[in-house]
Amino acid sequence: MFIIAYYTCLNLIIIIIHSFILLIYIYFLYIIEFEKYFIKEKNMKIAVLSGKGGTGKTLISTNLAAYIAKRYKVTLLDCDTEEPNCSIFIKPQIDTKTEVSLKIPYIDSSSCNRCKKCSENCYYGAISIFKQSHMIFDFLCHGCGLCTYICPCNAIKETEKAIGNINSYIEKDNIVLHEGILNIGQASGVRIIRKMKEKAADSEVTILDSPPGSSCSVVETLKDIDMALVVTEPTPYGLHDVDAVIQLCKNMGIPFSVIINKDCGSYEKMDLYFAEKGIEIVSRIPFSEEISEQSSNGSLLIDGKSFLHIFERICKSIGVSV
Repeated sequence: MFIIAYYTCLNLIIIIIHSFILLIYIYFLYIIEFEKYFIKEKNMKIAVLSGKGGTGKTLISTNLAAYIAKRYKVTLLDCDTEEPNCSIFIKPQIDTKTEVSLKIPYIDSSSCNRCKKCSENCYYGAISIFKQSHMIFDFLCHGCGLCTYICPCNAIKETEKAIGNINSYIEKDNIVLHEGILNIGQASGVRIIRKMKEKAADSEVTILDSPPGSSCSVVETLKDIDMALVVTEPTPYGLHDVDAVIQLCKNMGIPFSVIINKDCGSYEKMDLYFAEKGIEIVSRIPFSEEISEQSSNGSLLIDGKSFLHIFERICKSIGVSV
């Protein structure tokens, strides 16, 4: 009787242990699949920006894209239309080239009554109306179409003006790259960025390499994104400009974290600034000759193991498991 009871209890314990292990397995499987489903349905959008040029936006954008692409389909948008360079690091083959144009107003002088409604309502000052003539400053025009809409004489028509291109590349290593290129002499790449963002609809994760600064192009890049990674460098110039970008993120209601690049631990004023404002620093990338050399050669940092932990930590901070 004792032996029967003993083996009965033993079998019961084994069943309980197996059931517990099975529950743990199901739980982790659920977490993994739920995360993949969430990211796929949401199309997580992450912008990488900075207050000034040369801080390391592209360094972060390209390496982060390549790291996340180990698990998810990534679309990388190079929104720095004046100097796109993500292709140097990703090295894909070009697939298509799409011209982007802007609708510029044309005024029929014989129909115009010089009421000045168009010039008075043009937010960008792209139209001037005089007693006997008019001037259109097409380099200031944003192609909003307001002047055509409000003209009481129907004297304003629109003509297409090419302002740049979007280069779309063949998928490589689970990354699809699109880069915007603004034609020389054009003032704004907003329309190019807007068109380029439409190409990321089917992506699980979209990373946007933003233009530097806090101009209209940066604002367009930040529209409808989930979070921003603000890259700065520990210099007075870097601190001054990162403040403008942080204020922009706050005004647009975008959650953000900070990455300090070229960190050598010698600028305490920057640390004090972030501490006083309660801003999280998710990573510090050292001021390293090795990083400089790899970047100059167009190599990704994640190809080796020395700096892999940097992007593991960044991914953890934005809620992406790889």
